Amino acid sequence: MNPWLWLLILVAIIYGFLSQRWLGKRFGIKRSERLVYQHVNKMHKIVERLLIIGILLVMFLFLFYFQGEDIGPLLATFFLTLFSVRAFIEWKFERTRKEYILTLNALAIFIFCSLVFFTFRFS
Repeated sequence: MNPWLWLLILVAIIYGFLSQRWLGKRFGIKRSERLVYQHVNKMHKIVERLLIIGILLVMFLFLFYFQGEDIGPLLATFFLTLFSVRAFIEWKFERTRKEYILTLNALAIFIFCSLVFFTFRFS
């Protein structure tokens, strides 16, 4: 693999950590000390679990029918959807906590890393 790919992704990850801390301080966002993500409400938990079950089924079917095919774009689409739904629900139901700002930042960094990875990988 191209060493520039790993360098760009490493820079993006470092930027992600630094920007998450900066945004947290800038907007006064208190992140939960828990290791596991805390859902906003019951509907949020159900939606995320349905997404996870759905992606597991799709991945199983994909691997079963298209053996040897690349599953990377499918996983990228799943995480893009998961972060987008998470950011929307945080914005809609818990706007005062401002955690959606950190989720949108993580989403932007994930999109950048995915674009860099797939651009280098398929070029």
